[in-house]
Amino acid sequence: MQIEIEKVDKTDVRLPIKTYIVDTNERRLHSEPHIHNEIEIIYMMNGSMEFVVEDQQTVVNAGDIIIINSMTAHWSNKLNEEYSKMCLLQFNISLIYENNVHFNPYLASFIHKSNFKFNIMHVKDKPEYNRFADTLIKIAKEFKAKDTAYDIAIMSYIYMLFVIMYRENILKSTAESINRTDDHTLDRISEVLNHIQTNYGDSIKVKDVSEMLNINYSYFCRLFKKATGRTFIEYLNYYRISIAKKRLLQDKATVTEIILDTGFSSFSYFNRIFKRYTGFSPTTYRKLFGSEQSEAS
Repeated sequence: MQIEIEKVDKTDVRLPIKTYIVDTNERRLHSEPHIHNEIEIIYMMNGSMEFVVEDQQTVVNAGDIIIINSMTAHWSNKLNEEYSKMCLLQFNISLIYENNVHFNPYLASFIHKSNFKFNIMHVKDKPEYNRFADTLIKIAKEFKAKDTAYDIAIMSYIYMLFVIMYRENILKSTAESINRTDDHTLDRISEVLNHIQTNYGDSIKVKDVSEMLNINYSYFCRLFKKATGRTFIEYLNYYRISIAKKRLLQDKATVTEIILDTGFSSFSYFNRIFKRYTGFSPTTYRKLFGSEQSEAS
């Protein structure tokens, strides 16, 4: 089975997302096996569809919401000829933390503990799930209308989706470590995350950060992993790679320049970490996804 790499249309440079409401009167609801960098959320408003996510098969009925993680191969097909209608949203997780001035540990925990393939919510089960579905529809309508400050409205709605996922523990382990972490600890971890966001291009050592907080090295390592779900180095690498990905798509700097600017010590190490998080080499990633940016400009 051939899996295609799907690219989200980013002609709207203010808000690089894909969202719409569509039914079978407009087009056939069907997709070939594909993969993309974006999280995909689909609310089935009417009818039903079959989804195959990696090697798992599931049916999404009216009133169901399916959340498919980024870089997860999937395809869909209608089960019958009945009328069907759905609301779709695709967005890259980087949209969240790149628009968050004070990078907080709740977002960090979601980003780094979201190793799920897919999840399904049944709207009728909880009022919050119904609110989630309503928010998806609002996003699609705002994006289509593009009224004044639509991008601000949509970002607020996307944040609301994350709030619901947190509070309802939709993505399982995501909320577990946060619920066991007190506010004082979260404040200290938030300080570290903001330090990384400001100084990612410099040499940052775990020892220096623990001393900055005036706490024991080993204790800091345990604390950080409990709050974010990743070791300090894993998190630092992830954040640096997120910046590198953005620059590969948005400016003409060479890979070497990007390596130096994002704090990596060598090309081989950068290449290895980049491929671990994206599945591609930096050069291939730029060729595959960079065309979207040039088409939008």
